[in-house]
Amino acid sequence: MDYRVNASMAVLALGLMFAPQANAQNDDAAAAAQAEATAQTETAGQEDSVARLGQVTVTARRREESLQNTPVAVTALDSSALEDRSLTNLQDMAQYVPSMVSAKSGTGGGAGQFFLRGVGQGDYTVNVDPGVALYIDGVYYARTQGANLEFVDLDRVEVLRGPQGTLYGKNAVGGLINFVTRRPDAPEQTKGKIGVSSRNGMRGEFAFNRELVDDKLYIGGSVVGLTQEGFMSSKADPDDASPLGMSVGRFGDRELLAGRGSILYTPNSDVSFLLRGDQSHKTGTSQPVILRGVGPGTPTDDFLSDEQRENLGSFDDLYSQYRAPDEITSNGVSLTSEFSFGGVDLKSITAYRTLEQDTGMDYDGIDASIAEQRAYVDQNQFSQEFQLSGALFEDRFNWITGVYYLKEENEQVLTVDATAAPNTLSGGTIQVQNIDQEGESFGVFVNGDYDLTDRISLNAALRYSYETKDIGRMTTRYTDISLDTPIVTLMDRQDDDGWGQYTPSVGIDYQLNNNVLLYAKYSQGFKSGGFNIRPAPSDEDTFDPETVDSVEIGAKTELLDNRVRLNVALFDNNYEDIHLLAREGASIFTFNGGSAYTRGAEVELDAQVTRSIRANLGVGYLDTELEEVKPGAALVGIVEGNRLPYAAEWTVSGGIEHTFDLTPDSLIRTRLDGSYRSDVSYSATNSELDRAKGYTIINGRITYERGDLSLSLYATNLFDEEYWALLGNNSTSPVTGYAYGVPGDPRNVGLELGISF
Repeated sequence: MDYRVNASMAVLALGLMFAPQANAQNDDAAAAAQAEATAQTETAGQEDSVARLGQVTVTARRREESLQNTPVAVTALDSSALEDRSLTNLQDMAQYVPSMVSAKSGTGGGAGQFFLRGVGQGDYTVNVDPGVALYIDGVYYARTQGANLEFVDLDRVEVLRGPQGTLYGKNAVGGLINFVTRRPDAPEQTKGKIGVSSRNGMRGEFAFNRELVDDKLYIGGSVVGLTQEGFMSSKADPDDASPLGMSVGRFGDRELLAGRGSILYTPNSDVSFLLRGDQSHKTGTSQPVILRGVGPGTPTDDFLSDEQRENLGSFDDLYSQYRAPDEITSNGVSLTSEFSFGGVDLKSITAYRTLEQDTGMDYDGIDASIAEQRAYVDQNQFSQEFQLSGALFEDRFNWITGVYYLKEENEQVLTVDATAAPNTLSGGTIQVQNIDQEGESFGVFVNGDYDLTDRISLNAALRYSYETKDIGRMTTRYTDISLDTPIVTLMDRQDDDGWGQYTPSVGIDYQLNNNVLLYAKYSQGFKSGGFNIRPAPSDEDTFDPETVDSVEIGAKTELLDNRVRLNVALFDNNYEDIHLLAREGASIFTFNGGSAYTRGAEVELDAQVTRSIRANLGVGYLDTELEEVKPGAALVGIVEGNRLPYAAEWTVSGGIEHTFDLTPDSLIRTRLDGSYRSDVSYSATNSELDRAKGYTIINGRITYERGDLSLSLYATNLFDEEYWALLGNNSTSPVTGYAYGVPGDPRNVGLELGISF
């Protein structure tokens, strides 16, 4: 690595830690005056000599309340916290949530596969649903494609850990991510940012909100655009490009243009209508895929050169011959209507969304077509939810009930190129899988919180969900990319089924005093079954629902006169009929692998150490084990005692921020953040080639603010840590024989100018 780069990184790191002190040393008189003023304040006994933590508002229970009064394990970061940590998308934020792991799809940076406490979904095909639900302003986002959302004009992001099977319900077995955008009736603000970064990166954003008619009509909107070149290029010969499309070149390019608008109309204090719309278009190229292992005597082994064999698993050597496009277009519109009828509130959320994706991946990672894939998705969804809520018995009993409906239509086409190894596809060279699936989900729920005393409250909730899926599946093999000559049709079926489940929740919380809340709860989550779209063993063509039963106890505390916030959660989950991904020969399929436990502890600490120094720490410990596996699972390498995939034993993050006042209207704020994820296995087989070593990421930021202007120098992955963001292992397959890895993002250094008024 260039010594000048190392030197510049060291300077930035030192600057982050010592910039305020250096400024103070350059102005001894100012420092002495400040020290004297501080001493006088302390002598006078004024209570505001040290700043206190502000209140954090969340909507985890479908109503606005303080984070510290919410008996749920929640991590909430508002827009300022996201910006201070240099976080620009949901995958970045996953570093700072205890017990959370985010996998980076090899198809591109727009997909989002998230796991909480070892529960999620590792496949990206439309026949499987996410295990961690994503909501945007109350609207469920049904696909993992495009789920790695870019942050712009947000009020906050909330991550609820543990099953949310009652108030939310839909596929929230592992938890829930709740995006809350800035409302148009928030305090008026116009703000913009423009910045440059490594690899010819540029990013700009603009947001505003205004009151058009006093207390009646408000408008708001935002737009973000970015471009950045990829971080790896292939050594393959461009003349050896896959027939699926693009030639070799730079991997990981990305461009994005996204916008959001909202209009709020409040004819009177009892009625409001909030119309929101959003559109996002992302283009680029697929992520680099590096060959990490080879099965002896397999097609991959046969095509390896001596150079490739020497460089297996090297982060500096990429030999892919297929650079797929990565294009995602997402659109949505929603109307939230609220009515108040003298103590009873009615809310209606009506939404429609569409999604199109064209992307792909070079699974074998070499300059031969053994397993290249192109994937196209066309999806739309309509949802309607009604909520009725109120309070009884002098506000001692708060209740909410509602009904939910979702209809989703999906089309997906998966094209696999095995031109170099015809035996992979039984004599053919191209395989095309066509999937057409329609699904409906219906839910009805009721939730009640009753204050037994001024300090003790009981909670009880119940939801009934019923979901149906109707799917058409066809898999055909052809002689070449023209698709003129079919060889064999492996699957041509139309199937449908439905699944219903009651999911309860009960809990008790005890307000020990004004600063300590203790709680205990039991909850259940449910995710419906489905049908495999890839050819699978006959007894694995379908899979049943999976469930999670969770017991959680926790404490939410504010200490030292609200200068320290300490939240702790202990949990024990029973995970039944787990949807696991299996590989057998050329088949990749989902099946009910068995049962497991996930248990652990999470701690989140936020401290205002002094008026100018703030620190935070988040720690998650997770113990998981497959207690019982389905007969025959050992044939695909899944045995009792294995750890669940995507489940890091330790997730640790922390940060420290120092604010130094230069003048009455200017300051310098420095921040250093770090996150650690211990070893993660990306498959339930726990094989060595599926296991990624633990890694640590350091981010830093220095910001100068003067009035409405700000200038920030930042670095993410400051020390250029090399780590695997996704692994896959097909090395034991006699018809493919590869194990691949998708590297995480390298260091990114940027400069950003902002204005707000």
